[in-house]
Amino acid sequence: MVRDYRMKDFTITEEEVTSLIHDAEGDELYLRFDYDECVNIDTSKLTYIHLTLANLRELTDLIERAEDYFNKKFAMGNPSKTILEPPIVKNNE
Repeated sequence: MVRDYRMKDFTITEEEVTSLIHDAEGDELYLRFDYDECVNIDTSKLTYIHLTLANLRELTDLIERAEDYFNKKFAMGNPSKTILEPPIVKNNE
């Protein structure tokens, strides 16, 4: 059974943590977090993205909150798990 629930601003399933924001022009940016202190921004349907300082701050905040989520999730299953040992994630090819 796949659990799918929302944490404020995030959609969390057993497979991934994602979010959605809008750039300065209102285009939807689909975000994926992989427990590597980064964000993957899907731009496949866009020619370009237009980010403001507020967008960049929002991205930074979402990355930090996603990392907090992952740290808590993996600490429960493996007390020795740290951010220096991220899980192996398959990249979409």
